[in-house]
Amino acid sequence: MSDQPVRQHWVPRVYLRGFCSDPKDRKQIYVRDLASGTNFLSSIDRVAVKKHFYTLNRMSDSPSYAVENYLASIESEVAPVLTAVCESQELPIDHSALVVLSRFLATLFIRSRQGLQVVHGHREEVREAFVKGGAGQPPDYAAALLALDDEAMRELFARSVVVVGARISERLLGMNWRLLRATDAYFLTSENPMFAYHPTGERWGLETPGAHILCPISPILLLHLSTEPVIPGEGTFDMSHMGVKGLNGLILLNAEQFLFSDRPFDDVADLLDDRDVGVGRAFGPTGRRE
Repeated sequence: MSDQPVRQHWVPRVYLRGFCSDPKDRKQIYVRDLASGTNFLSSIDRVAVKKHFYTLNRMSDSPSYAVENYLASIESEVAPVLTAVCESQELPIDHSALVVLSRFLATLFIRSRQGLQVVHGHREEVREAFVKGGAGQPPDYAAALLALDDEAMRELFARSVVVVGARISERLLGMNWRLLRATDAYFLTSENPMFAYHPTGERWGLETPGAHILCPISPILLLHLSTEPVIPGEGTFDMSHMGVKGLNGLILLNAEQFLFSDRPFDDVADLLDDRDVGVGRAFGPTGRRE
C-alpha cells in the first residue's frame, strides 16, 4: 500500500508550480493563512493535500485510486501545455492543446474542498424541498440521496469529478478565451483557483449569457473565459495595476482559507485588509462582498 497515492492534492502541484518562489526549482510557494493572518513559505507537497480525498471504498481491503489516477493522467497531459502558455504568453493555437487545457480546468473547477461542499449543499437543498413537499427532484432520487451518509457523499463527490468534469470541459471549450497579462503587478491564487461569476442574483450556469470564469495560471497570466465575445477579443490583453488589483480582489473573495503567491504578501496588504473587513474597491462596483 505504500506505493499507492494516498496523499491527494485538491490543488494539483502542476498548477502550484506556476506560482513557486523559485521559477527554476519550482518546489516552494508562499502561503497566506487567511484565518490566522500568518504568511509562510511551504513546499508545494504540503499544501492543499488530504489523505484519501478521492479514494473510493477507502474503508475496504481493496480501496480504489481510480479517480486520483484519472486526475494524475490529466495533470501529466496539461503540464507541457501550461509551460508553453506561460513561456509564450499566448493561448494555444492547436485545438488539441485547448482540449487538454479545458479538461484540466474543468477538474480544477470541482475537485476542491469547495466542490465537496457544493455536493453536500445539494443534498441539503433536496432535503429542504423534500420536507416542504414542494417542487424538487423525484421522490426516489431524493430518498436515495438523503439516505447517503457523509462518507458516501464524499465518494459521490469523487465520482462527480470525473463525470461532471467531462461535461464542464465541453462547456469551457465552447467559451471565448483570452489571456490577461499583469505588466506592473502580479496575480494571486488560492485553494479555489477557478472563479465563476455573473452579474445577476438569479441562478445561472456556465452557458448563461454573461457568465465569466477567471483562473490565474502564473503571477503574470490569468485565463479569462466568457460566454460572449469580450473586447479586445481573443489573444493576450495587458492589465493595468488597478485592473490586476480588482481581479485579485475576486480571487481573494473566492478563497476559503489559503492564498498562494510566488512572493511575500507585503505589497498586497491593503487588499488583505479589505478582505478582513469585507469592503473595498477590489470587491467590485458595489464596494461590498456578496
